[in-house]
Amino acid sequence: MTNPHHLQHPINEIHKILLNKTTNIYVLIDVNAKKGLRGELFNLSDAPKFRSLFHNTVLQELRDQSPFLLQIELNQYRYITYLFEKAPKHFLLIFSKYSLDILYQHWQSILTVYALNGDVAFYKFYSPEILKPYIKACKPSEQALLLAYCDEVYLYNKPNQWDRCYQVLVQEKISLPEINKVDPHLKTAWWQLKDHHFDYMSSITENALIENLGNHLLSHHMDALQAYKNRTLSKLISHGIQRARFYGLETREELSFFLGMMFELSPNFDEHPKIHQWLLNKTSNTSVLELVDQTPATVWDSLKNNSESQAWYKMPQSQKNSYHINNQFIAESAL
Repeated sequence: MTNPHHLQHPINEIHKILLNKTTNIYVLIDVNAKKGLRGELFNLSDAPKFRSLFHNTVLQELRDQSPFLLQIELNQYRYITYLFEKAPKHFLLIFSKYSLDILYQHWQSILTVYALNGDVAFYKFYSPEILKPYIKACKPSEQALLLAYCDEVYLYNKPNQWDRCYQVLVQEKISLPEINKVDPHLKTAWWQLKDHHFDYMSSITENALIENLGNHLLSHHMDALQAYKNRTLSKLISHGIQRARFYGLETREELSFFLGMMFELSPNFDEHPKIHQWLLNKTSNTSVLELVDQTPATVWDSLKNNSESQAWYKMPQSQKNSYHINNQFIAESAL
């Protein structure tokens, strides 16, 4: 079967495949992601063929929250239509010549993985929001092993369009992993998370954070941004995040507050001695919003806003050349 990079109106394509029996169609559903995904399977299907990934494992008691691998047949047509209409972001669409049991055993085998430190960790790969960027983090040979026994995998992009995130390459035949029954205690693994996976995932997460904070600034600080209309906002935000992290600020609320102060009051507002010491000495239980109430009005009045400030390019200077995380001082040279 030849497919483009996108499936337009996939329900129509699925109907043709089911009628012509050209391949098997499966969906991997994170049924805990949205109410009704599990219940409607039995309401809208007649004797569905499905497997619970937590079955016969230490997670058996969580079977109501287990991801399901479901084979789509004509008697599941109503349910697949329901998924496309109600929960497209919560399942993978898989085309495969292999049986349900083979796919099931493979997906079960990667419920746990080896983390970077060598520990065995539970891996929520069945969530599309995790799998989508992770596939891109993997090399082609790694993709072939991770998505073994899948001929094509599609993920939701926008209404009536699904993007193909994986297609098996015949010219790059990879030895498929040996099919073994999963360790019921989930204490062993065969898949290894690697540094380049984390490097890519971190960059994706950071870019998403910058975009999110940019949207916040455009919604709440538009007037203050006018002085920067000829500058690249994402670069300013990226540096502002690094300045905030100098003081151990990490949450979205903390970063939004810090960037708002940089644009509204002064890019180097944090270098005022009183503000600087407050930021250095705040504890993990202290809300950054308390800075406003605990700082005299004369301090705020003394700040001068300068869009050309070097604070947009340089890190703040601390008398102790250290920064504060959870009330612990860590030497900058150790970072």
